[in-house]
Amino acid sequence: DALPWVARRKIVEAEAIVARVDSALPQGEAPEGTRFVTAGVDVQRNGFYVVAKAWTAAGNAVKSHVVDNGFVAGGWEDLERELLAREYRAAGGEAFPVALTFIDSGDQTIPVYQFCNGKDAKRVRPVKGASAPLHGGRYFTAAKKDDRKAEHRGRLVNLSTDRIKDWGSARMEQGNATFHAGTADDPEFQVQLTAEERDDDGKWKPRNGFKKRN
Repeated sequence: DALPWVARRKIVEAEAIVARVDSALPQGEAPEGTRFVTAGVDVQRNGFYVVAKAWTAAGNAVKSHVVDNGFVAGGWEDLERELLAREYRAAGGEAFPVALTFIDSGDQTIPVYQFCNGKDAKRVRPVKGASAPLHGGRYFTAAKKDDRKAEHRGRLVNLSTDRIKDWGSARMEQGNATFHAGTADDPEFQVQLTAEERDDDGKWKPRNGFKKRN
């Protein structure tokens, strides 16, 4: 008989990030074989933390490559210019715009909704981390049709944050996630990726001595 799944404590150290750095991939450049680029945005009072990933496929393995990260100071027009209107080029010259951007709506919720509502819903969506597991163990769920009268007009995507963090850490362990060369010398980025640990109940929480970004 199959044994029940048991959550176990997991800690990701900064060395795990450095070990996955691709020294041949400059920041801002897409690797050969890129299919598309996605981005995530964390909204701050004075700007936005952004991370962009290129996705490649080799056989049955799908690999993610952090090709850009940093802080965009200013307002929404600055985010538009520095990320949404940007293209990432591979060494061969092929250009990849950001195909899909998720913007965290946990802070400045209404301005996030207003910005996303003015964009193509296939390219820009507001997201919210779910405090409890999603139905059926899903990684994410879209808003229901009857939510279209809400401020987000039915565009909000709910994320199962614990499941996604499990997935991301597993991808690093399997070698299916890499980081651009600049992340090797970016301790703040390393700290932010390793600032949480999974406890024995399967929940991710801040590690002792680590501060989450506000």
